[in-house]
Amino acid sequence: MQAFGIFYPDMPIGVVGAPNGDLFVFSAGLSFGRFGPGRNLVPIGTYKFAGTLDRMAPAKTNGRWPAPSLMDGQRQPSPDGSDFDRDYAGGGPTYPERDPRWGNAPLLLQVYHGEYHETGKSFPFYGASGMAISNNNGDEFTKIGEILSAHISRDEFFGRQQTGGVTADASLVEADANGNPVAPNSGRAGVYMYAVFSDREDYGSRQGLAIARIAKTDLLDAIARKTAPHFTKFVTASAAPGGMGGNFAEPGIGGKSTLIVEEKAYLATPSVAYDAALRKFVLCYQKNQKDLVLRTADNLLRWSEPTTIVGIPASSDFRVFYPSLVGTGPDSAVLGTTFYVYYLQRVQPGSRDVSFERVGVTAMP
Repeated sequence: MQAFGIFYPDMPIGVVGAPNGDLFVFSAGLSFGRFGPGRNLVPIGTYKFAGTLDRMAPAKTNGRWPAPSLMDGQRQPSPDGSDFDRDYAGGGPTYPERDPRWGNAPLLLQVYHGEYHETGKSFPFYGASGMAISNNNGDEFTKIGEILSAHISRDEFFGRQQTGGVTADASLVEADANGNPVAPNSGRAGVYMYAVFSDREDYGSRQGLAIARIAKTDLLDAIARKTAPHFTKFVTASAAPGGMGGNFAEPGIGGKSTLIVEEKAYLATPSVAYDAALRKFVLCYQKNQKDLVLRTADNLLRWSEPTTIVGIPASSDFRVFYPSLVGTGPDSAVLGTTFYVYYLQRVQPGSRDVSFERVGVTAMP
């Protein structure tokens, strides 16, 4: 990271196949501390890397330093007029989508993290998820707008919270209308794109993981128009996560949600994917910035008990952030018998001592 002059990943990464058989890796990043020449030359944004799962390097540069493919709202405003990403914008999970409307090459769809800073400083901040697309292999991403935010409003949060932040970071996966897996290449009919994301209902409440969705046809139609797709959040009359009587009825921006994963802890930055060997969905997230946790599910609304795959003692200064599920097969978005979880590890917030790590996982049917 120091050699590249960029602090990365500053959020979960996205991995897609490159035309030459290698991989493109997308990550939020910036020049920070001793990493690079400063934010004027390496600003906050999405950065593109290329290589293999063992070694990757910046694939887009401006002379010596990496050049961003997407930037914050002050430099690259959101076309929907929202300032949700005014002070920070970077991705993130990236998915190739094919449609005759944009030719034979896949269009890259990216979910990125946006922030609005009340005072201009990093904290407190109000975060939301935006969507961007690229038709040149991620050299440039075009924003299409905000897609998800927490139920608690920005004004309410800033009016009562003095530190910290709210996030709505999301990871996407396909499933049928009932949240069950769909066959590969099953087309668009009856297929939905689901977003597992962090949400907070009210001030002072624990932040857990919620779920929203949009029909695949509606998603692709919105992308073709270069407008933000309208996700709807899952809510249920039952207090239990995934209880009966639920539906997708609340707006993705500001709507209420029923948490599908909740612990007595701070949960954030979920990564979700389908595992073809297990024939189950796999979910990974960070817990209290001390643990990386896995869960599995036959259905996106009902998850197994947690399994910790990386754990740091509570008394330690180290933290773990931004887990990313990455398959080792032809399609990195589909997991198999073995897969990786990439993550960032560092000491106390603000520290310059960081490392980009990964842990291998073996699926046991």
